[in-house]
Amino acid sequence: MRHRLIILDLDGTIYACEALQAVLHNELVTFISAEMNIGYQSADERLSALWAEGNDGNANGAGEIRFLREAGLDVGRWGDIVDGVRIGGFIHEDTILRAALEHVRAACSIVVATNSPAKFTNAVLHQVNIADLIDEVFCLGYRSADIVFPAEGKPSAELYFQISRRYRCPPSDCFVFGDRWEVDIKPAIACKMHATLVAGPSDLTKKLWMLGQ
Repeated sequence: MRHRLIILDLDGTIYACEALQAVLHNELVTFISAEMNIGYQSADERLSALWAEGNDGNANGAGEIRFLREAGLDVGRWGDIVDGVRIGGFIHEDTILRAALEHVRAACSIVVATNSPAKFTNAVLHQVNIADLIDEVFCLGYRSADIVFPAEGKPSAELYFQISRRYRCPPSDCFVFGDRWEVDIKPAIACKMHATLVAGPSDLTKKLWMLGQ
């Protein structure tokens, strides 16, 4: 069997927690309100308008990163706020997802590509108890000799190409899983990779078992 590469999104794919997303949304609106010196409701309305334009955003999504940059706000500082959010009460070990990842790992490298900051991402992976099954994590701000995470975050077909080149896997042997069409799936299709839209970790688990058959 040829070696394959699995590229996983994080938010809404590896974990799906509405309560945590609500906390992150509140933190984002509060941050924008304070930095732009506008009311909380005005900041919330600006984000709602952003989503209505079809940017397919959620907390830490591409739309928010673009919004922060265009408004001249510090994306790094927002990342620090996200990193400080305590996730222990929201996310729990997922033994079923872990079993699915163990099932496919013999023939696949598994990486995560997410717009969430590194500390938050690693905390989630450890809380779900799959960190040891992930070969590498590519987050906002990641930079190396052969891979540069785009400043505006995903969507980025070039990021997928760079990751596939590092793992020496042609697009036909790369499998991308994510919960957002514009951010995760569309750029993967542009790369001629296999791309699967999932509705949370339970759906991801099913699709991974199917891949491993």
